[in-house]
Amino acid sequence: RWEYVKPSKSVFVTDKDQMKSNRMFRSMAGLMAGSVTGINLNDPSFKVTMYSPGKGYVAELVPLKREMKQMFTKIRLLFGADNRVRQVELEESQGRTVITLSNVKYNVSLDPGLFKAAE
Repeated sequence: RWEYVKPSKSVFVTDKDQMKSNRMFRSMAGLMAGSVTGINLNDPSFKVTMYSPGKGYVAELVPLKREMKQMFTKIRLLFGADNRVRQVELEESQGRTVITLSNVKYNVSLDPGLFKAAE
């Protein structure tokens, strides 16, 4: 489950391999999951540039596939010193979307009902 609260509330939920969300969220969730595991950083669907501006590092992914190019011109993942994604920047032809991950909690107990996709 991933909730996006500003500027408009949206929720991404995976439920037994079914993703119920809008197209942008499905793409972002795939990018986030793949980036955290390192899969996207070796994916031939992207030209990846990595650098370290100080603490942590940045991965810039330029899509090479037509469908992804239609959505994004560049995706920038900013990792903290702990190697976890802290910010996602999506550059589109219409502008830029910045998603900042804050108050993130790892490995906590949650109500399983939070992961049920609404019909």
